[in-house]
Formats: sequence, C-alpha cells, structure tokens
Amino acid sequence: MVIPGELVERFATGNGSLFVDAGLSVGAGLPSWTELLAPLEKELDAVLGPVGYTGIAPYYEVAFSRRALIDKLRSQLRRQKLEPTDVHRALLALPPRRIFTTNFDNLIESAAHTAGVVCDRVLRNEHLSLIDESRLQVVKVHGDLDALETVVLTTDDYRDFISSRGGIADLLKVELQIKTVLFLGYSFNDQDLGVVLAQVSREGAVLPIPDTFGAPTCLARGAT
Repeated sequence: MVIPGELVERFATGNGSLFVDAGLSVGAGLPSWTELLAPLEKELDAVLGPVGYTGIAPYYEVAFSRRALIDKLRSQLRRQKLEPTDVHRALLALPPRRIFTTNFDNLIESAAHTAGVVCDRVLRNEHLSLIDESRLQVVKVHGDLDALETVVLTTDDYRDFISSRGGIADLLKVELQIKTVLFLGYSFNDQDLGVVLAQVSREGAVLPIPDTFGAPTCLARGAT
C-alpha cells in the first residue's frame, strides 16, 4: 500500500488524529457488534419475541434493566484476557495526538501503556478542561462500561448524546475541521458520529483511501 503523502505529513507535524471502531478490536479476538448482541437477542426472543436488530439493546434494557444490559456486555468483552494487535501498536507509532473510539474495550490504552506512551481517557465533558496536549488523549465517544453514565447503547442514548456530552461532540467537530482524521474499522451507520459529520460536512471532506487492515478505512481532511 502507498500511504498518501498528505497523511504522512499531517501526522509527522502533529496534525493527524485517529478514529478507531470495532473492526480493529475484532482482530484482537473480540466479537463484532452483531455477535455481541446475539446472546441478548436470544434472551429477548424467549420473553418478547423478535424485536429486530436495532431494538435489541433498548428492549433488553426495558425487560431486564440498564445494569443487566451493561453487565451482559461487560462479561462478553472481558471473558478472556486480550492483547493489542500489531495494528494497535502501529497506530501509536504514527504518532497521533488524539484517538477517538466508539469501542468499549481498553486495547488502545493497553497498547499505549506497553509502548510507554502516557495517555488520558476522555469520557465526560468535564475531562475536556484537563486535556494536556503533551499527552495522548483517548476519547471514548460511546463511553466506558466502567462508567455507566457515559455509555451510549440505546436509541435514547444516541438521542441524548449531543445534549449530555455535547463537549465531546464539539471536540470531534473541531478535530474534523482542523486535523486530518484517519478512520479505521468504522461503519458510517453509527448515529452519533453521523450527526457530527453532517454538521461539519461543509467545512471539510471525507476521502476514501485503500483498506489496509481488512476494515472500513477513510480519511477526513480538515479545512486547513
């Protein structure tokens, strides 16, 4: 693969960021989103009957509670000890100043720790005032399963994302406008990022680049 010269230059000058989604975590042995929801769907079928793919998380929350939904996902994601892949390690070598991710796992943080890279997790709006540009920031757009109030899973969560965590959304909007953002393992069907991308579509461009790691890949070029 020939890496675009613009991409190399932007990261080399500290003007590149990453957006990482489930495609990279699957390579480490984690289930895909469909596989993650399959056990929940079976439980729901026994209680409510078929609810459709998009209804699995919200109906499970109603039927069994929010805590049960989070605990079920946490148990699946942490049922085995996972190690970051070569791709995770390669991404840190770029090096990015900021990594956005919708993943619930801690593979990026683990890879950073192994590489001796100091990183901060950004989960809530109040974390934004503590950002230190000399350190790597891992911005968990969908939250973290150990911080229940930050988790984005259901239709209501997506609807409330902008109002409850607007600072995180604004950070991503600004990043897309002024930085070159490389998307890896990401599907543009994600609702919350779709809203943000629509809001900045007139400010920048999203350009396809070759698929390097067997997962959807694209390049968002900032306005500068």
